[in-house]
Amino acid sequence: MSENDTISKSTIIAYLKKELDNEDMLRVDRWMSASSHNMNTFTEIRKKWLIAREEKAKENSGDPVRTRAKPARNNSGEELVPIKEPAGTQSSVIAIVAFVILVAVGTMVFFLAGVK
Repeated sequence: MSENDTISKSTIIAYLKKELDNEDMLRVDRWMSASSHNMNTFTEIRKKWLIAREEKAKENSGDPVRTRAKPARNNSGEELVPIKEPAGTQSSVIAIVAFVILVAVGTMVFFLAGVK
């Protein structure tokens, strides 16, 4: 592919969305590597596309219909409910284990100090 070949903006956006077949993806890759101008053009379109995508996501984040994911279902079609640990469970377990170790060490020191 020569430096003078062109790729449309819509093709670059389809590339970014991974909507192209392998042959067209390779064509865009070759076009980008043909010149620094092509790579700069691709980079500018990509930046604008990412910004637009983020803005669209922010707009849609307040819409409960669009942000609600379909619930997972098992083979019988029953909805699966995720199991959530209560907040702070991990830190509580760590604190209990640290306390038990501290008591064990303290007890050992007490008995060893008494044995002379």
